[in-house]
Amino acid sequence: MIRHQSFRRPFTSIPSYLLHSLLRLSPSSPLTQSLSLFLTFGLSALLHAFSSFVMARTGLGSLKFFLIQPVGIILEQIVSNGVKGGSRKLRNAIGYAWTAAWLGYWCPWFFDELVQVSLRNHFCATSIYPSTLSAVH
Repeated sequence: MIRHQSFRRPFTSIPSYLLHSLLRLSPSSPLTQSLSLFLTFGLSALLHAFSSFVMARTGLGSLKFFLIQPVGIILEQIVSNGVKGGSRKLRNAIGYAWTAAWLGYWCPWFFDELVQVSLRNHFCATSIYPSTLSAVH
């Protein structure tokens, strides 16, 4: 968890700088908030995909998984805003159910890749330099 928190500020500050300082978009605008989500998760997608690629020459699964997350967050906000008559507990329950269903559906993209990386790292030597692999085997 600490590792993930250490990336939170850079991943959110880069889109914030681009959207607010350079493009002068309003932080409260729904368009700006959506763009910020896509940029933030896009940076995370690139980091995770690069890590997977370095370790196991894969990465498409994590790339797809992190790029689809902003869509789920935006859809959850739309659904949550549609339940205006319900109590806060009802909206929270809908949010938790939505998150569980969303992640349950899309997580195989990410977890299948994690398994590939884990198996590769467990059963064979890996290196970011392919020429060193031949020296190990």
